[in-house]
Amino acid sequence: MGVAKRPIERLLPRHASRTGVMLDWHIVTTKRGLRRREHEEFGTAKLVDISLEGALVEVDDTFDHQTGDRVRIRFQGISATVEIRNRRPCERECVLYGIRFQGDTAFRDAVNEAVGDLRGRHSELAEAWNRTS
Repeated sequence: MGVAKRPIERLLPRHASRTGVMLDWHIVTTKRGLRRREHEEFGTAKLVDISLEGALVEVDDTFDHQTGDRVRIRFQGISATVEIRNRRPCERECVLYGIRFQGDTAFRDAVNEAVGDLRGRHSELAEAWNRTS
């Protein structure tokens, strides 16, 4: 019997977001009025940490999602769908969701840029990253 291999995403470094980055959470588009114009409703989520594959977000507990649910978000002006991988209640009236990104190239580019910015701002993270690259 060999040693079980861990999925590659578990090896990706995560970067804490101490700047209070917010994203639009649970975007729902409805048509309203006589002309049936589209209207968006959404909440906000606070980005706690982020990696190239996913993130940990803090969301108001009025949103009730379960593991496996897909949620539409908007990060840096670009919409994408995420899958909820885990959830746990906060000490305050919120829920922490571990999410996995499922966006197109533009969304992935925005995530790569955000991770790169965080990596560059935290010199100890940049040094550790450069040592392992």
